[in-house]
Amino acid sequence: MERFEFDVFAPFANLIDPFIDRGFGHNFDAQAEWDKGFIDRVHARDEEEIRLGRIKPTHMMAVMRVGGSAREEYLDGLSPRGCIRLT
Repeated sequence: MERFEFDVFAPFANLIDPFIDRGFGHNFDAQAEWDKGFIDRVHARDEEEIRLGRIKPTHMMAVMRVGGSAREEYLDGLSPRGCIRLT
């Protein structure tokens, strides 16, 4: 934030991580309806909580630059500064 300007900022994921990552992800069956439904429900809640500002995203994809004028296109209006987790 101190050194870069964001042209594009797409933050995502928090609660869903443990369920799709190496810890548990390999235990899910992509063909099983219950497994797919569970992941879909957790993902939907994750996205909702991030949009409401109750939790912060833990991942991002971004196009950044040093200096100059940035386009500032933010996914769902979530700004980089608004996604910083305060300690």
